[in-house]
Amino acid sequence: MASIDPNEIRRLIAPNGTLFIPNSITSAIEKCIVSGIEDIEEKRENLKDTYKYYTAIEKWKPISCGYESTATLDAYSAYYVPRYTLVPKIAMLYLAHCPAFQELPDRLRVLDLGSGTGAVVLGLLDLFKETALHNVALHIRAVDRSERALAWQEKLHDGWNKSQKLTPNQWDLISADLSDPRDYKRKLSNGGLYDLVFCSSLLTELGESAIVALLQHAATLLSDNGVIVIAEAQRDYIKKQMVRIAKTSSELELHIYYPCPAGRGCHKPLGEGCWMWSDDEIQPANIAVGDSYMAVSKELVASWMILYKKPHSIYDALRAQDRNQGLTWGVTGHDPRQDSSNNGTKSECYEICTSGGKERRYCRVPRNRRLWIPGDLIKRGSLIGYTDGCPEFNMWDVIGGLNGCGERQLYNHAQTADCS
Repeated sequence: MASIDPNEIRRLIAPNGTLFIPNSITSAIEKCIVSGIEDIEEKRENLKDTYKYYTAIEKWKPISCGYESTATLDAYSAYYVPRYTLVPKIAMLYLAHCPAFQELPDRLRVLDLGSGTGAVVLGLLDLFKETALHNVALHIRAVDRSERALAWQEKLHDGWNKSQKLTPNQWDLISADLSDPRDYKRKLSNGGLYDLVFCSSLLTELGESAIVALLQHAATLLSDNGVIVIAEAQRDYIKKQMVRIAKTSSELELHIYYPCPAGRGCHKPLGEGCWMWSDDEIQPANIAVGDSYMAVSKELVASWMILYKKPHSIYDALRAQDRNQGLTWGVTGHDPRQDSSNNGTKSECYEICTSGGKERRYCRVPRNRRLWIPGDLIKRGSLIGYTDGCPEFNMWDVIGGLNGCGERQLYNHAQTADCS
């Protein structure tokens, strides 16, 4: 068994309070790129346009990255892979706050659905090579319908540090169509039970019925302490899918560990999207392409949901850490609307989704227009605990941890209502 310390994981993935991409990952990507910078830039713009169009269309339908050319694979790998290697690291940091997950088995079985070019696999390798977790043996089953993407993942793995690579019996690459249960059920079930199931950047490639069917089957493949981690780029379609998954999680006999408050179903109607997503900054190195460099995204904007087989919640951990018992905890989303009813002082609005309902609360903005909060700590996707009268509150986010933010910094201007 290996113990997980949240502070140790935080130190590994955000040593300066900001997420970073280690040189070992960018180096592995650089070893695989064969296209010229102009071709990669062109394909990168095509990929961006594809996702931009996808967010704009009214009738949602699955899309595909294509992977139709080497340049597309290179562009996806340089532009998207670095930030998505953070998905397993951030998920492990969330889970490290749960007492039931703080002792890992000697062998951790992982299923990566929609694995593509292997960002989750590379992120796990980088995290588990460190001293805190290096005694845990990873056994990963990577599943994707694109054989070209899986071949690139194998190439990326070959470019990784030789002393830390997975052996053939630790790593399976499986081609399967995750929109077709007839194709994937037997292939996934042959791997036994899994401790971690990742769905990263997958939901855009599946229709609604296919998402439900896949999650239903994945739930049957979890070990007693197993979790499903969903991490998707923030898009309208995804926000609606998160509402649907939140409402049907109990039918899957799963519990939402993060971010939804326990004890109540999703407040949003099925036709509306979830307003909450997290926005984290990244310190990346640029990717070398020949004699040129390609800029890597400096932020990870993602909708998260962690489904746990056991009835635990991140809020259980926060209440245990919080000495001021009785705080109401919820997850925040920034609302650009302002309120000037408080003696003429403008205030910014924050929506807080709690187990008792959704509330709107205001944070004072003095005349110099700086938030009256140390370090501007309220951000989208943070968790907040506050008293009914708002004389004090605590903020928590996965990178910054728990922050006691002093006195009277949120107005008692709450509305328990649907703030949509």
